[in-house]
Amino acid sequence: MSDTFDDYTIYLSEEAQESLAAYICSACGGEMAPAEDGSDTLVCSVCGKVKTVSFCDLGPGDELCGGVIRRVLGGGSCGELFMVEYPDYSRSVVKVLKNSDLEDDASRIRRFEMEADIMAKLPHPNIVQLKEFVRKENALYLVMEYVEGYNLLQMVSQEFYFSPETVLEIAYCLADALRYAWENCALLHRDIKPSNIMISSDGEVKILDFGLSKDCGTDTGLTAVGQALGSPGFMSPEQFRDSRIKDCRSDIFSLGVTMYFVLSGGKMPYSGKSALAAFQSIISTSPEPIRKYNSEVPEEISGLVMSMISADIEKRPENWSVLMSMMEDIAKTL
Repeated sequence: MSDTFDDYTIYLSEEAQESLAAYICSACGGEMAPAEDGSDTLVCSVCGKVKTVSFCDLGPGDELCGGVIRRVLGGGSCGELFMVEYPDYSRSVVKVLKNSDLEDDASRIRRFEMEADIMAKLPHPNIVQLKEFVRKENALYLVMEYVEGYNLLQMVSQEFYFSPETVLEIAYCLADALRYAWENCALLHRDIKPSNIMISSDGEVKILDFGLSKDCGTDTGLTAVGQALGSPGFMSPEQFRDSRIKDCRSDIFSLGVTMYFVLSGGKMPYSGKSALAAFQSIISTSPEPIRKYNSEVPEEISGLVMSMISADIEKRPENWSVLMSMMEDIAKTL
């Protein structure tokens, strides 16, 4: 990492940590609490969104992969997530995919296996590390590094303050990790967004969830022509058209949208709740300048972000090394 960014840290006060500890609704940022009927669901106190805690028959107190489940972290079609504590008090995140429920969906099993393969290739300090991949008769398990902290969506939703300089430092760490993945393994993440970026309690930045990643050096056949994979609002226009895109500038776009989201206090450069509406917004509208929402953002950082989120791929930074060099030059002027 460049010496320009060697003093990176984020301090969370005890009050901030307490306010961020609640489960955060992905729809509105409100707090989610267990349903009063005792069912296996959480309910948002603001918008009423209901979320199933887990689709597995596992919960706190159950044994899993040599430890005991202490917390259910969420899950969905790509697997269920649990925080597991071991006898020596160390912790891991275990992602579970039940084979017994997937007899007719071999592609999900293959994508889960690919996620393990991809994570094993990425020994980078800003990427969550794979500890073990376990195969059993009725399930697959990814045992991963546990990061004590909060993701950027939680922090922005709770109005945690980020200085523009800190956002630039976070983005530099992410760019370095994504550069490593691209230059060494020809990997695209394809799902960079605030909820997939953790800030640990001691200030480290970590990228999560490589479940939608693509190895551009191989053709797995898991993504069909014209199929779009990713999160609407953070996907590049070319990713909407075809998720088989093999250009790192697609991930640069997603990182730019994430920076815009954090710098603006939760605003999105392009509107649209559905994938189609988001795509139409990207190709037909121009984002509002970040300084409209946050006057503290220097013009240099604003200009960089706006270039990263350009609908025209040729107007974005050429690659990760070029982007990081631009960030270093800006940091020297602040």
